[in-house]
Amino acid sequence: MSNRTYVPCVPWATAAAILFLLTPRVWAAAPQVVSTTPTRDQKDVDPGLKEIRVKFDQPMDHGGQSIVGGGPTFPKIIDKTRWIDAQTLIIPVRLEADHQYRLGFNSQSFKNFTNVQGSPAVPYLLQFHTAAKAGAGQKPATAPVDPQVTNRESIGILRQAIDDDYSYRDLRHVDWAEQFRKYGPEMEHAPSASEFAKAVAKLLEPAGDLHLSVHLGDDVLYPYSGGVPPSNFDSRVVRRDVHGWAEHGKIIATGEIPDGPTYILIRLWDANREQDLKAAYEQIKQANPRRGLVLDVRPNGGGDEPMAQRFAGCFVDTQRVYGKNEIRSGGKFHGPFDRVLKPNADGPRYRGKIAVLMGPRCVSSNESFLLMMRTVPGCKLIGATSRGASGNPKPVELPNGVTVYLSSWRDLLPDGKCFEGVGIAPDIEVRDAAAGASEHDPVLAAAVKYLKGN
Repeated sequence: MSNRTYVPCVPWATAAAILFLLTPRVWAAAPQVVSTTPTRDQKDVDPGLKEIRVKFDQPMDHGGQSIVGGGPTFPKIIDKTRWIDAQTLIIPVRLEADHQYRLGFNSQSFKNFTNVQGSPAVPYLLQFHTAAKAGAGQKPATAPVDPQVTNRESIGILRQAIDDDYSYRDLRHVDWAEQFRKYGPEMEHAPSASEFAKAVAKLLEPAGDLHLSVHLGDDVLYPYSGGVPPSNFDSRVVRRDVHGWAEHGKIIATGEIPDGPTYILIRLWDANREQDLKAAYEQIKQANPRRGLVLDVRPNGGGDEPMAQRFAGCFVDTQRVYGKNEIRSGGKFHGPFDRVLKPNADGPRYRGKIAVLMGPRCVSSNESFLLMMRTVPGCKLIGATSRGASGNPKPVELPNGVTVYLSSWRDLLPDGKCFEGVGIAPDIEVRDAAAGASEHDPVLAAAVKYLKGN
């Protein structure tokens, strides 16, 4: 969801390299680094150390980073950084023996480490020196740890994470103590990490949360076992009603309604396919505001919310709050925080009537898009209520190699109501619009009727 950029010229180095991931926010008390591994000014650090760990004193916005430094004292970062909880960042590195290292987290010029409210972290400089050879200063090797010991430790960490950081812990009234009593022995005695992961999936299943997942290497388990709601979108039917149908990459299709509005289908907010949106932008430029515009997101299951913000920004002249969220960390909720739609100064400008087609397959960041478009003058949401599933999942890394992703926020309407499991209702509801139930698309027909003022 973020962009990675390397920028020269910072304090503490002549030839600098800065890794930062941008998500701007504004306000609240400044966070501080409270601990690091290695510690500041530590000597004889094992050059075999594979990662630097940084912990802040409060939940952080995981979209922004400024890791500052450069030259021969800047450690070689060999992979993507990752957050293992709301406050702790892991930086994969390769170190040299007998070497002085120096890196910072934020500076006077670069301030992309922010808390969840958007307040930049106080700049922190970490410096340390590695030992002359790998293993120096380390304790002698010990006997292999009993897997059950590691599993018990993993269970404890997971239980604490669910209690403290899982945003929908109490939503569906799951008896978590009973769940751990029921599946704790199976997890503790699991003969492999794979079997442990399967037991975790069963533990989490009653939460009914689409955004929960259990990862082990490239394998992923999804604990959700509920059904998929019926769709109110059938591309074969839509193609009969839309003339000049054209596919643009994987996520965009465009066309026209005869003597009616311009039509744009957006299948997914996929940041890796954002170039496909160029065709949608061209279609917006050519759209006749007197005939209107149809944006069809009925099959859209979400993805990258900033991408959706940029697209929705083509339809507004001023910034506006489209939703809120609360983030759970440390056993309490922080917020609510406003989520703001801003005009897209680089995108095309359209100021006519808009119909956004929606349905029960609309999920996650696509539901945020619905809320964005609801703030646009002359725009109506048409179709059926969305799914009601948005979690912003964050990883919990366990000692046995399993990673569990837990929802970290409660997504809220602008009035502060949580819509998880409830969904977003359309402005104009179209009933009995099951996919393929008729020769023509009743949701699209309702949109055309609205746009023509009938």
